Amino acid sequence: AKGGCKSAVSPSAAELKNPFDIHVIVDDKAPVELAESLSEWQGDSAIAKIRMIFRRQHPQARIRMVSCHSKQGKKLIKQHKIKHLPFYLLGKDVEKDSRFKLLWPHYYEKTNESYFLKPGPRTYQPWVHLKRKRKKGRVDLFLSSLSPSSLQAEKDIISRLISQPRKLRLHFIVQETSKGIASWGGASEIKENITRHCLYKYMSLEKFSAYLECRGENLKDDSLAQTCLQLLNPAKRVSKCVNNKKTLKYLKKDARLALDLSIDSGPVIFYENRFGPFRLN
Repeated sequence: AKGGCKSAVSPSAAELKNPFDIHVIVDDKAPVELAESLSEWQGDSAIAKIRMIFRRQHPQARIRMVSCHSKQGKKLIKQHKIKHLPFYLLGKDVEKDSRFKLLWPHYYEKTNESYFLKPGPRTYQPWVHLKRKRKKGRVDLFLSSLSPSSLQAEKDIISRLISQPRKLRLHFIVQETSKGIASWGGASEIKENITRHCLYKYMSLEKFSAYLECRGENLKDDSLAQTCLQLLNPAKRVSKCVNNKKTLKYLKKDARLALDLSIDSGPVIFYENRFGPFRLN
């Protein structure tokens, strides 16, 4: 909760005698091992930080953990139309807390007769997207193709999934504008995105990895891309894909997905089409 709420007023004796519930709804079965092994993200510690802030802001509150798989969790999700987890639900009696007016509506938002902590850069980022269909084992990698850190992440993920290529999806961090597709790395990065998209689509992971090794020798040299391509002797359909203006439609899809998941920089992974995004080391 970087830059989040600061304690302002000590609780009165009356407030301490009138406790209220804060339900923390979580997915305690989320498969986040891959995210934890590749990044600094730790789901339990992130929740613990928010709980600590709640204890400081509302000492009288009873913080209760609720699994989204439980009967109570399913009921709360339906009742409050919850789309993302974790979800921090505060009972109506929080209104009696002297700090409430200092925190609402900046940090809290009303839902039915209760309140919830609004996600965002000053509070927390949810990492379970309940409305997205889960696809077991799938890994979506979002990257900037001319970034050294993204290149390394690409290599690391591919080495892990070399025997399961169908589980990996590559996405390039671009923006859809009124003038077309834009990228932080400019036209050179758009061109590199298209090249990698076509190579990944039509060639084996082994050959794709060979291209990354070659291209990574100098990401600033645009001409190296063509040299690396020629060394691979790619199939004609790769060249056709690279030179086809319609290939841009795939980058448009990437831009829309990144916007939907609030991804503006990488490298990050989105796991099983439901969990994340998780920023990689």
